[in-house]
Amino acid sequence: MTAVFALVRALHFASLMGVFGASALLSRAAAIGFEGARLRRAMTVAALLAWASAVLSAGFTGGEMTDSAWGGFDPAVFANVATRTTYGEVFLVRFALLAAL
Repeated sequence: MTAVFALVRALHFASLMGVFGASALLSRAAAIGFEGARLRRAMTVAALLAWASAVLSAGFTGGEMTDSAWGGFDPAVFANVATRTTYGEVFLVRFALLAAL
């Protein structure tokens, strides 16, 4: 299960880099005369991947805390991870920002 967790985290960070890169390019697209529809689509896909992988990552983190591979996806455990840990606070902020994006 650790390998799956590592892959989910890698996907999460890669998608966050995609969101950053696409938004940075979008900010310069008008200045260089580039139409940004494809970049907006890429940023949307990256944001959705980041959002989904953030949820999976938080669930796997809860699973590591409970010593159960899928235990972190139990709603009570997930809520405890999200509200009672520093990781959960960061997750909630990141989750809210991705939802706003």
